[in-house]
Amino acid sequence: MSRSYFTRRFKQAMGITPARYLTAVRIEKAKVLLATTAMPIIHVAVECGFSSQSSLTTAFKAATGITPATYRRQSEPPPMATPICAECPLWEILGASARVS
Repeated sequence: MSRSYFTRRFKQAMGITPARYLTAVRIEKAKVLLATTAMPIIHVAVECGFSSQSSLTTAFKAATGITPATYRRQSEPPPMATPICAECPLWEILGASARVS
């Protein structure tokens, strides 16, 4: 199958080119990593298949309107799992002030 035929068929099926699809998938993965880890942005870029932090930032801003750093600051941290009971060992680690009434 030729590259041009594949690209044409992919665009007919998906509505976007393979390159744009791949970039969108990479950006979605970057969003997850930015929101759920403290991984440096350069490492997020490499993990998601971008050649540099600059490449990630350019593509991310084009897709979302904000930079990866701004996205990370605006993202809420993932919710902490609530222990089943107040006697759970997790409460000992967190301290009494973390208990929810």
